[in-house]
Amino acid sequence: AEKVIHLMVAEETQSREIVGYCLSSLHDDGIGEVESLFIEEAYRGNKIGETLLKDACKWLDENNVTRKILGVSYGNANAERFYMRCGFYPAYTVFATK
Repeated sequence: AEKVIHLMVAEETQSREIVGYCLSSLHDDGIGEVESLFIEEAYRGNKIGETLLKDACKWLDENNVTRKILGVSYGNANAERFYMRCGFYPAYTVFATK
């Protein structure tokens, strides 16, 4: 099946430089995933990430997902706190080999 994705970018008003993005996708099983969210460090703390995440969740809801998921790299406590403030919660841990 073809993967359906949604990409939102945040631009700096004056320079039009891209300062952040959020990539989300639909899974065949009805799950929606926020695959990647990034904001340039100098622009963090300005609600850009929250705005992009809300937009991604709205898009996922419009596509009738049954559940929204995302992953956070081990040890990234700032990201964990951010996502929990936005309504996500830790559901399981994934282990990987090097």
